[in-house]
Amino acid sequence: MRRVARRTTLVVTEDAKSSQSYLWALARSLRLSAVDIQGPKQTNHTDPDGIVAWAIERRGPRRSPAFDDVWVVFDRDEGQHDIAQAVARARDVGLHIAFSNPAWEIWLVAHFDASTRPRHRDEALKVAMQHLPNFTKATSAFNESWPKVDDAIRVAKAWRKHHAVTGGTGNPSTSFDRLVRFLRGDADWDQD
Repeated sequence: MRRVARRTTLVVTEDAKSSQSYLWALARSLRLSAVDIQGPKQTNHTDPDGIVAWAIERRGPRRSPAFDDVWVVFDRDEGQHDIAQAVARARDVGLHIAFSNPAWEIWLVAHFDASTRPRHRDEALKVAMQHLPNFTKATSAFNESWPKVDDAIRVAKAWRKHHAVTGGTGNPSTSFDRLVRFLRGDADWDQD
């Protein structure tokens, strides 16, 4: 019997706490040994354009990349103006994007609240903490939130559809569900 080689995946996050902790817990839970998760300690970047540039360099040349798939994970920090540029650059070179607005914690909120009302990043954090009592910025809340992950995926898709139909601001929204579905091995991870 021939063994199928496992795809290697690089995930680069802008934060060293919440999303990175969640991703490590997800990778452990799914027993994904071919996933390399890197954050600001490794990249020296917390801005979208910086992490995209670092991910491109780390991936290597397109004809012989070091990783089969590369994801960049970032959110809309106040005062950031290079998000559209970073997204365009990432897409141009074939990187996948997991973007959240207003903050990564909106992914956690999606597990419990489908409201399309815009939120400030502080409110997203507060709502996440209300629903996940053990969650802090330094912990992942993975074990508490994972049982409702399919609800969060449905909400994330609904938010994207809402903004596409209404021309909304993109707040709230997240494409972190695509990364979760990709890591889970869902065949339709890039379709909604």
